[in-house]
Amino acid sequence: MTTQNRSFEVLQAQYEDISKRLKEAKKNRDARQRIAGNALLGFIEDQPDSGTSKMLIDLLGRLVVKPEDRETLGLEDLLKKLKAAPASSATVPS
Repeated sequence: MTTQNRSFEVLQAQYEDISKRLKEAKKNRDARQRIAGNALLGFIEDQPDSGTSKMLIDLLGRLVVKPEDRETLGLEDLLKKLKAAPASSATVPS
């Protein structure tokens, strides 16, 4: 086997290893995002009038900027509910 063929095989093995690790990292990231998103949205749904939910809705309103993402989350409806809530209940308890 020539040195060039050996180098190619080593590079190909490295590429396959990096591709495998990248795929696993993306899978883990997607799982973390799904789990965290489900937990936060579940909390907002269960306790929509809590200060924490209002803070989370406000945070989502500032950070989620793509119209299609906002629509998927139903963010405009959540923000309307937040603005309609009494000002005294919008504070986060300490």
